[in-house]
Amino acid sequence: MTHKQLKISKLTGALLFIMMLFPFLLVGSPGLNEHVYAVSEANQATNNQDQQYATILADSRKIVLKPIAKVNANATFYRGAYEWTFLSLGRDLGLNDRPGAFDKYLTDNVIALKVPNGIIDSRPATDYDKLVLALTAVGADVTDLSGLNLFDSLASFKEVQNQGINGVIYTLLALDAKQNYAPSKNADYTKQDLIDFILAHQKPNGGWTLFGNGPDADITAMTLQALAPYQSMVRVKAAIARQSHC
Repeated sequence: MTHKQLKISKLTGALLFIMMLFPFLLVGSPGLNEHVYAVSEANQATNNQDQQYATILADSRKIVLKPIAKVNANATFYRGAYEWTFLSLGRDLGLNDRPGAFDKYLTDNVIALKVPNGIIDSRPATDYDKLVLALTAVGADVTDLSGLNLFDSLASFKEVQNQGINGVIYTLLALDAKQNYAPSKNADYTKQDLIDFILAHQKPNGGWTLFGNGPDADITAMTLQALAPYQSMVRVKAAIARQSHC
């Protein structure tokens, strides 16, 4: 076969291949069509879910904003059970305008805490933890609230444990609310002590609970949030893996 004949033969083969492939290029193979359709359906479902989520979030935002809008200038946000409200709003990335109530909430708490030097009567550790989370969410640094460090009121590990694992979980969450947070210089525990306590109280079924053998969905969910930043630790990673199978 001459060189010219070889070129013609290759060209003919290529044309035949394209002719064989042409119908599939027009309509696609059944498997390909099904895949494209499935991807399209999945994208549409995702878009619908995103829209539904956005609607739910917007409605929830209105509900959360409603009670703080009712607090007049003469009232105080201190000790008014508003912590979860401000925590939710402070972490709401979709909240375009900073509510004026943020500044009032911060001011009310600083004024109220300044008098007793940061001591909230005989309140449990979680009351301080909630304040840390909420105040941090609205932009405060609780290690310097006009000279006060709220973690000074969480210096005793025994007091942190008074509510069982609940106090330990929330104290760890509070300490991780901001990068520069750390236990008070007077504290008799470290973050590692909190982590060790939590790991030691994991139930045989993999979950965590406040009472009984559980698992309790609420306590387990909070525990997983508290442990999330420490997943690089072997023991934490193993504990989370155990929980996922319970």
